Formats: sequence, C-alpha cells, structure tokens
Amino acid sequence: MEEVEYPKNSTPPALHSYVCAVLPDGRWLILNGRTNGLHTFNPVEDNDLPEDSNFKPEDANHWIWVIDPKDGVQGRFDVRLLAPKLAEQMQSTNPQFWHDPDNDGLYIAGGYGASGDDMVTFQQLMWLPPTKVAEIILGKGTEQDKADRITGLVRTVVDERFQSTGGGLDNIDGVFYLVFGQVFTGHYSPFGMKESDGGKTERDDDGRRKARPYTVNRPAFKQYYTEEIRLFTLDPKTLAIKDYDVMRSDEPGSPFHRRDGNIVSTIDPATGKQAITAFGGVFKPGEIAAYTKPIDIPGPNSFKIVDHQQVFNQYGCPVLVIHDEKNRRTMTTFFAGISNHYHHQTNLQQARFNQAVDRGMSDGHPFVSDITTIVRHADGAIDEYLHVKPMPGHALQGSSTGFIPLNDASSIVRFDDIKEGETVVVGYIYGGLEANNPLTLHPGRNGGAGDRVYRVSITRKPTAAMSAREAAIGVKVTPGFMHGL
Repeated sequence: MEEVEYPKNSTPPALHSYVCAVLPDGRWLILNGRTNGLHTFNPVEDNDLPEDSNFKPEDANHWIWVIDPKDGVQGRFDVRLLAPKLAEQMQSTNPQFWHDPDNDGLYIAGGYGASGDDMVTFQQLMWLPPTKVAEIILGKGTEQDKADRITGLVRTVVDERFQSTGGGLDNIDGVFYLVFGQVFTGHYSPFGMKESDGGKTERDDDGRRKARPYTVNRPAFKQYYTEEIRLFTLDPKTLAIKDYDVMRSDEPGSPFHRRDGNIVSTIDPATGKQAITAFGGVFKPGEIAAYTKPIDIPGPNSFKIVDHQQVFNQYGCPVLVIHDEKNRRTMTTFFAGISNHYHHQTNLQQARFNQAVDRGMSDGHPFVSDITTIVRHADGAIDEYLHVKPMPGHALQGSSTGFIPLNDASSIVRFDDIKEGETVVVGYIYGGLEANNPLTLHPGRNGGAGDRVYRVSITRKPTAAMSAREAAIGVKVTPGFMHGL
C-alpha cells in the first residue's frame, strides 16, 4: 500500500461518508458526504438555528467531483444549483448506494442531512447515470446549463421504505437488499441526555419499528433502528418498489439493531455464489457496544448469524474481498477505522490513549491503524488474522469510507487470476475520518476528514500475520461516557 501524491491544485478534497461510482475508465464520480471530522456533541437549543447543529449544513459536501485516482481532481459541479429535492439529498451524509456499471446507473437511498431548517433522514431514492453526469461536468457550457442537463438525467421517487442512513444497499440477481441502518429526525444532541428505551422493540400495525421522541434535550428528536433487511425490485422507469418483502430477527441480543458496520458483497466459499455479509455495526440496545457476530445473507428469505466473534474493525471502513475458487475460500480484509480492540500504536498514540482513559474518556472503541483479514473456508471454518504492517505511518484513518475497486464490475478480486509472485493493483482507499488520537480527548475534536489516497496492491505469496485473537489488546470502557448516537 502506498500513498498517491498529486499536483498541488489537483488534490482530492477532504471528505468522508460519501457516495462513489467508478466510471468505465477508472475515474471516480464522488458526491454526498461531509468535509468536517467527527461530529460534535454540543446541546442544540433552538430548532430554528440549524447552524447550532452538530451536523452543520455548511460542512456538508455540496460538490459532485470527478477524480482520476492517478492524476487527481478533474472537475466539479455545485449541486446547490439544482432544485432542493435533488440538492438536499445530494448533500446528505452516509446514504446507502449501489452502482450498476452494466447499465450506468447509480442508486442513492436515504441519507441524513438538512432539509429547510430541520435535519431529516431522507425518504427518497435517487437514480443518476454517473458516466453521463461526469461528461456534463467536464464538458462545455455555463454552470446553469450543466445544472439543467443534469436535472434532466436524474430520477427520484419518495417512499418511506427508502428512509435509512448508515445501512447498506446491494443487489443480487436483480433483487435489491436495503440492509439495517437507522432513521434519525431532528438535530443530533449529546448522547447521554436522551431517555433510554431499554432495548425494547415496539412496532406499528405494518410491522415497522416505532420512532420514539426524546425531549430531555431541546429540541426533540426521533431515532430508531430499522432492524430490517428490506428486499424489493424496482420499476426501471418510475423507480417504484415492486415485490417488497422484509426479513427481521427475533433472536436474543437484537442482532439486526445495527448501523454503520460493513455491508459487504462477497462470495460464499461453499457454493461459489454471490452473497451479502454484514460485519460489525453499532450499537447494541442499551449498551455502548459493537456487534461482533457477522450475519450472512445468501438470498431472499434467508439469513444466518455466524458463530464467529470478530475481534477488530467493527465500524464502517474500507473492505477488500478476495475469492480463491481453487481452494474454496474467501478472504475479507478490513483497513483500520474504529475497533473493539487494537494492536499497533506509536508511542505518542499510546500516550494519548492512556491520557484519555485516565480522564474517563474511553468508550471502548478507539480509532486504529490495524489491518485484519477474515478467511472463510468452504467447510465453515473461520480464521481471523492481524497483519504485521498497519496503515502507512500508523494513520488512524479508514472510518466512514469504503474501498474503491479499479472497476465496479469487478469489485471482488479473483485470486485465481493472479499469477504466483505477481503484484497487482486492486483499488484505492480515499478519505474518511482521520483521527489525531485513538480516543477522543475533547468530544467532537479529534482530527477531521482526510484527503489521503492510498493505492492498494496484493501479491500472491505468503506474508506474515498473527492470530487476531492473540494479538488483540483490550480497551477499558468508561461507564457513562458515550462516543456517539
């Protein structure tokens, strides 16, 4: 892995929680996300003052970027020139998205952001053709002319079943899977000031989880986790939902009560077929705790909670999937982010970590530079390894960003296509939250959005690794301190 250097005026913007589509020529179309770092936890005193929000609207990314990973920024377009129904959702953070490279279609569902004077989780599904949008941005014409042409390409539909943020969107054999996530309406407020629901789940007549208003900290906000895997097909012209179905779980521990984990498109090593696996995610009901058991989703009306305790990398981070067909195994590599455990730290990071613990500022989920791989075998066996080398420079980067493959049509690397001893570039890691310290010393003040780009290569030869369980160092949790909502 190596950091890519760009000319001064071509460096990609500092950004996290964004949407990305890889164009046929390898360039990226980037939109959504935020330009600041970890959100603050300040009290919000007045609903009419969105500038007091812990997700300030001015920190939302309001550009669509065209970026060449080799040469840097090539062009941008200000979405604020579009109508509010498009511009608002295009400035939301952490929406679910899926790119169909075969038909040049990018689907964006939900996301959390400003709408008028309020903050909402959007109920809108948006479709746009990324290749054509990039051509307009880089082409000739006034900015207003470009806005009109982009508007003519975008399709939208509003349906509360698209309302989610922090989940995942994938597609298997024409069926969409909107996996987990939450609905949050209103301004984020300090976590510890809201009333606890005790982890109880209440549903309305349609089976949807009820939103609970919390009024301890003015203004009131509503938050609930979807606790669902929503399945559907779409009318290609209207985007209207067809063949809708829902999967839920009543198993102990509320295993579907999660968001901001990794929803990964993968290959089942036993069958060789495409599947989805949900790794990690937060928070367990009534606890400041991440989930450790993955959930396999092989297809409609089928899921399995995997009997494996994932040691590292529980929060959303870049994930690389490699399938070894000959040996019937799938290797899933997680790059840094936020984790239940840690191993690699510099002396300074260790000192800052200890300082935060001593101050009672530990929520048990530090930013890490650790890279791990989970290997799943056809017979059901699972191994988890910690790589000897962490992120370059021990960078505490990776949270709230994803792995960008060379081509969206081949996001899963085929191990059998790599020759013995051959080194190949498989993709990039761009942006995300970049923390200064493993644990936050001052709430909301720990680094910012990153602008680094790493080129990731793999070589088909054995490399040194350790058992993740044996390498893990525990993290002391401070009772009552809470990292986020």
